[in-house]
Amino acid sequence: MFEDVTKPASRGFMRALSARTMIGLVLVALSVVGVLAVLHFGHQNIRVYRATAPLTAGEAVDASMLEAVEVQLGQVSGSYLREGELPSEGAVATRTIGAGELVPREALGAPDTDRATVIVSVEGSLPAAAVAGATVELWASPKATTGKKDVSPRVLVEDATVIRVTQDESMIAGLGKQEVELRVPRATVAAVLEAQGQDARLSLVPLYTGVN
Repeated sequence: MFEDVTKPASRGFMRALSARTMIGLVLVALSVVGVLAVLHFGHQNIRVYRATAPLTAGEAVDASMLEAVEVQLGQVSGSYLREGELPSEGAVATRTIGAGELVPREALGAPDTDRATVIVSVEGSLPAAAVAGATVELWASPKATTGKKDVSPRVLVEDATVIRVTQDESMIAGLGKQEVELRVPRATVAAVLEAQGQDARLSLVPLYTGVN
């Protein structure tokens, strides 16, 4: 009788095949779990802030100007301000943020105690470039008075930021006044208030214009 020497070899081959199969199945399972995890976290909703109205550079921002919305941002979710992360002392917009735009973290900064907000009345039409977010000079032309020779216009503020413009309903053909909210260096506030108290004619001169 001859001994069947193929049985041990066959059993060894089956054990090796079974081990490779198990390893392959484990790797496939791990791959599937990894893909599902990426899909889960990549499509996870988070609540971030968006602006309810336009915010301009230099404007103080508080919770009343924002609303929390649920969105899917994936890998860029850390770039936006999440619900509850607005500092209790508020913040300042470092650039213009459009109405409905999600608020990037880099678009907000700490409150600027060196600048203040003032509202001035400007007669006639504004330059086309004097829009929210623009940097302008604020000029004052004193009222001419009898016996006073020096009535030359002078610069009150060299670098004011336009926050918003409110047009008077009576503005017709460049007549009337427009109220302009400006962010100005705190050191210039007294001069601005003094000029308004003396009924000086105020004008805005944009420092930059768009590139054609």
